[in-house]
Parts: sequence; structure tokens; C-alpha cells
Amino acid sequence: MDWDALLLLLVGIYTTFTSAKLARHSNSIKYLCYALAALFFTLGQGGILLKAILSANQITIDSSLFVELTTVTAVSFVLCGLAVFIRESKPVFAQFPLIYAAVPLLLIVSYLFVKDSFAIKEWLISIYQGGALLVALMMYGTHSYRNRDLHYVKYLLSAAIILTITYIVYWFVPIIRTDFEWIWQVLLGISLIIISISCRMVYLFKPPEKIQF
Repeated sequence: MDWDALLLLLVGIYTTFTSAKLARHSNSIKYLCYALAALFFTLGQGGILLKAILSANQITIDSSLFVELTTVTAVSFVLCGLAVFIRESKPVFAQFPLIYAAVPLLLIVSYLFVKDSFAIKEWLISIYQGGALLVALMMYGTHSYRNRDLHYVKYLLSAAIILTITYIVYWFVPIIRTDFEWIWQVLLGISLIIISISCRMVYLFKPPEKIQF
């Protein structure tokens, strides 16, 4: 049993449920994009877990392409959600057409052209994830500056820090990525849970102690 994948699968289910619930209550495309991103992330972890279960029963499958595509799709939807967030943060007269928020989905198409080249696709995935993280940090800075007195800002900050650490140790510390996978997986799981909680706080606009789970 791949317990790390199981952990991330459960985290993905929780994140998907939370984001979908927010999307339904707020009618916001932003939260819908986050829900779809969490869904594809969950599917990817499910593919990893299924491979581990089948391998334990002497059944071999190659789920690497499926996991890679779900990862790229998840990152693309995160970027779509951030694009909607940027649009909503602008005055009405300065907002770009909503259709432009779907441009990050073209990343999926670009990935399909290089899926057979290990070096290029690794490079692209790192850029996609790094770009999403950078945009998220920029939007966090803007949002926290405008709402510095709200209690959930510290949760957003902790999620941003943990997610940044996760990105760094995954892409720049090879030994952790290969021999100590549980470290970045636990960090990723914690950051996703905090982000889910933070999104609820942002939507409800209330201090943490008034949030009911």
C-alpha cells in the first residue's frame, strides 16, 4: 500500500469537496476552477494508488502519463482560477473578458506535444507549477495588503510558505524527491488543507473561530 498516495488522495477528496461546495454557494467560476483542479489532482493520486495496489498483486500497469496529464490539467485549472481572481480584483471597467481566463488550458495541449521527451516535459511541469505558485504569491500579497486586519490572512501566509517549501524541496533537492518522498507529500497535503480552510474563510469573511466544519 502506497500510504503517501493514500494520504494525498484523501486530502484531494477533501479539497475537491470543499471547493465544490464553495463554488455551489458562491456561484463563482474561481472556486469552480479550484474544484476541478482538486478533482484532477485526486484522480492523479488515485492512479498512483491503483498502480501500487496492482503491483502488490503482481499486476503491472504504466500510469505515468495519466498522472502527468492530471497534474498538468490541475495546474492549468489553478491558473484559470487565479486569472479569474485577478479579473475580480480589478475595477469593472478594467476587467478583461472572462474568456481570457481559460487561456491556461492551452498548457495541456502544449504538454501533449512534448510528452515523449522526459527532459522537456519535466522542465515544462516545473515551469507550470512555479508560474502558478508565483501568481498565487503575488495575489496573496495584494489580498493580504487590502485585508491585513482579517484573521485568515495568517492562514494564507502559512499555506504560501509551506507550498513554496514543497516546490523547492521537490524540484531542487533530488534526494527528497526520490528517497524521502513522504516529506514533500506531507508538506503538500498540509498546504492543500490549509488552502481549503483559507478559501472558506475568505468566502465567509469571518474569523476562524466562527467557521463551522
